[in-house]
Amino acid sequence: MRFRREPVAVLADIQQMFFCFRVEPKHRNFLRFLWHEDSDLNKPLVQFRMCVHVFGNRPSPAVATYGLRLCIQGADPKVVEYIEKDFYVDDALASLPSARSAITLVKDAQEALMHRGNIRLHKIASNNHEVMAAFANEDLAKDIKDLDLCKDSLPIQASLGVKWDLGTDSFLFRSSQDKQPFTRRGVLSTINSIYDPFGFMAPVVIKGKLLLRELIHGTVDWDEPLPEEAFQEWDHWRSSLLDLNDVRIRRPYLPTSYSGCDQKEVHIYCDASEKAIAAVAYLSDCTDPTHMGFILGKAKVAPLKGHTVPRLELCSAVLAVEIADIISQHLSISLQDFRFHTDSKIVLGYIYNTSRRFHTYVANRVARIHATTSPQQWRYIPTDRNPADDGTRSLDALAMQDSAWLHGPVPSFDLDKQPMSYELQDPDSDKEIRATSCLMTKTIPIHGLGTSRFKCFSCWNSVVNAIAQLKHFVRLWKDRHSNGTQQPIPSVVDIRQEAHDHVLKEVQKEAFSDELYCLRTGKAVAKTSPISSLDPYFEGDGFIRVGGRIAKSRIPFESKHPVLLPGQNHISELLVTHYYNKVLHQGRHFTEGAVRSAGLWITRCKRLISNVISACVPCRKMRGRLASQKMADLPADRLEPGQPFSNVGVDAFGPYQVMTRKTRGGSANSKRWGILFTCLVTRAIHIELVDSMSSAAFINALRRFIAMRGTVKIFRSDRGTNFIGALDDLGIDRINVEDDSVQKFLISSDAKWIFNPPHAAHYGGAWERLIGVVKRILNSVLSKQHNLTHDVLNTLMAEVSAIVNARPLTPVSSDPDNPTILSPSLLLTQKPPKYDIGDTIGSFSSKDVLKSEWKRVQGLANTFWSRWKSEYLHNLQPRRKWQSDEPSICEGDIVLLNDSSCARNQWPMSIVLKTFPSEDNRIRKVLLRTVKDGKTSFFVPRLPTPGETIIGSRFVSGYGGKGANPCMAAARLGAKTALVSKVGDDNFGRDYLENLKKNGIDISWYMF
Repeated sequence: MRFRREPVAVLADIQQMFFCFRVEPKHRNFLRFLWHEDSDLNKPLVQFRMCVHVFGNRPSPAVATYGLRLCIQGADPKVVEYIEKDFYVDDALASLPSARSAITLVKDAQEALMHRGNIRLHKIASNNHEVMAAFANEDLAKDIKDLDLCKDSLPIQASLGVKWDLGTDSFLFRSSQDKQPFTRRGVLSTINSIYDPFGFMAPVVIKGKLLLRELIHGTVDWDEPLPEEAFQEWDHWRSSLLDLNDVRIRRPYLPTSYSGCDQKEVHIYCDASEKAIAAVAYLSDCTDPTHMGFILGKAKVAPLKGHTVPRLELCSAVLAVEIADIISQHLSISLQDFRFHTDSKIVLGYIYNTSRRFHTYVANRVARIHATTSPQQWRYIPTDRNPADDGTRSLDALAMQDSAWLHGPVPSFDLDKQPMSYELQDPDSDKEIRATSCLMTKTIPIHGLGTSRFKCFSCWNSVVNAIAQLKHFVRLWKDRHSNGTQQPIPSVVDIRQEAHDHVLKEVQKEAFSDELYCLRTGKAVAKTSPISSLDPYFEGDGFIRVGGRIAKSRIPFESKHPVLLPGQNHISELLVTHYYNKVLHQGRHFTEGAVRSAGLWITRCKRLISNVISACVPCRKMRGRLASQKMADLPADRLEPGQPFSNVGVDAFGPYQVMTRKTRGGSANSKRWGILFTCLVTRAIHIELVDSMSSAAFINALRRFIAMRGTVKIFRSDRGTNFIGALDDLGIDRINVEDDSVQKFLISSDAKWIFNPPHAAHYGGAWERLIGVVKRILNSVLSKQHNLTHDVLNTLMAEVSAIVNARPLTPVSSDPDNPTILSPSLLLTQKPPKYDIGDTIGSFSSKDVLKSEWKRVQGLANTFWSRWKSEYLHNLQPRRKWQSDEPSICEGDIVLLNDSSCARNQWPMSIVLKTFPSEDNRIRKVLLRTVKDGKTSFFVPRLPTPGETIIGSRFVSGYGGKGANPCMAAARLGAKTALVSKVGDDNFGRDYLENLKKNGIDISWYMF
């Protein structure tokens, strides 16, 4: 499309483009082939490998195009643009405003490609003699090399399937002379033989496609002869294709330079018929509107059934918009410079419509049109002046040269006289327009209490008490102004029951106003009512009750005909909460039974009860699941091969009773503990005995371990008191060994000690698992030992270490060729398994002995690490639990701390002061402050507080009694919002609320 912009056009080709790029050596084996040696057919076949990319290999075009663009990076910007935009694989088509600019561009490209990639650009052809004269004969196209450019006429060139006459600078067509058989395959082959990417001959091709559809309307095999009665029409169309040889289309869009035209417009015309839809685009110079250059045209066969003409016209409009997108992308013309024309006023009404809604088919296509264009860009054109009409009704090849399809419409039609807007055509009878729905509402004045006032109450008893006091006050006021006649004062129970009934009636008046009106007037409840299936009726006591089907049962009246209440109402929520508390939080089934026993029927009651249970703070505390997070990746110190015991996990176990000395009266006993050091990589262990759990004893054990096993880079342990004390003696801060200052100290000491968070035994699973193995071995041995001494216990620890270090790290193979078991001792002892090597033959010097010993040790080490990587490391890949992402705890959240030393209802409440994201930005470690003492210490998040509304909003529940501040917990924790259950209407309650406001704490869920 860009090839037609400027008056000077140039073709070029890259010589053997695929052969210019070598194949990666490791990929050449995929290009093996067999051929005779030295190309002699009498010699045997040998294997060859292609060293360069070849034709027919699917990746070759992509690789060659990528390599071509890569080798011109950093070249002149014009050359880079020429290579990237005007090349299709190895063919280049470009148009430029002058011969000089064309010569300069092609020569610069030749030089850049040859210099940077040893790539030759040749086969140059142009419609300008000056351009071709500027290049050597060997660089010109094959048909031009031997021509006298001053005398001989220029030949016809083909590029990318398009015939181009250099002399007349026009495109032409050559129809195929081969007569295909009159079958489905032959007809389709003839139609597709016309290569027309721009749509010049679309009116001719569409006729062939329509004939094909008529010929194969039934089930016809590809090579089965078609009906003979249609052959004459088909043969006439096929013979007429020879007339396409006389059709010429000028290559440039405009008579002048494209770049020299400041004001350009693109006009796109669309049309549709029952047979086809079509759209065609032209380029126009605003200073010379009489000339219109053909850009692009498309014609498609219309569906056989189910589409009206207005729908097809709308599809043609969508086709016009799609053509506009293609032209705007390739010619860099703004979509605001496009004008669209259609001969369907119905479609124009759809496009300009702003008030009515359409059915899905029309609505989607109108939305597609509006996504690219504005309604003001669309205009009406009469059918007889619409060039797209040729594409819908088809033309003979003989009539194409002078057709409006190629040359555009007659410019006599004045667009300025058209209206600026188009209305819908007969919207009442148009089936594509949705019927207008009018919503009529009826307002019924309700003179009552209004249930919105109940939202300030947080419990049902408070509502009943407030209404009862109000009624009692009204009764006293009436008695005071009743001229001496006083009514008897009812009991408290009667007043509360009266208040109870009054609240329920107010709720029914507001929620079921239409149903109440129908029942009072004797009409049936509408079928669309949510309570119509319950057969409601109006009782004399003023309630709407459930009619149901069990009126003859011998159960209480309130159970047969309960009072109806809406599920989405604050009073219903308070009632459910009230009965949920009465059944002592025993779940949905118990609560629903209590509600029904009370003579109440709440619509969608199960969902309401579930919502109340999910928001219940005590239930979430008692039944909420422990918080978890996706299992983290293993740290690098467990995955990087290195010297044994470079990365160590440390823990203590015991104690064990030993006999220190014998006396006349018996023996003196004391306790011994074991300190287990485990290599985090090889999983080997080392055990040292200590006589106390003091820091001094541990430091001595640590020194013995380092003296025997060498220096250690990383220590990991829990926060045992002996470990903390040892670090105190070493001058290391014990509060947080991951602070910056501590990190600097440990780096200077060539070691790093990492403490696990408290209450997080799973952080030390690497050594806790091995301690369990050691304890099981010791328990089985010590069950037979009675007089255990320190020396005996120390020996047992060494033997237990040997047993644990000899355990297989991977499942034992049953392969007889692989008898060696991968175990930590293989690396520690450097001794292979015992096997008979036979008699030694020959004599060797001491040098050979030392040399073979070194090789043997090195071979064992290499074998261990090789099998460690291939067999053991992959066993660490799966996550055994905690496999999914969970919501992370944030700073300011209120949580319950899982404390195994007390019952769940006594777990302390804490606030999250700080979070420590892991390398994957997930929270697995936080800093908490408890309510009891306010001390700060590390904890792993275990259980969030009940309900997302509490966690997400940073709420805290305060509990108080007589004389207690119900918001004291919020003040102690420094929370952002206090969730208050009740505040007394006295000076103390007001002071509490004022103090919270002064401290910047928001207050929620309280009543007056």
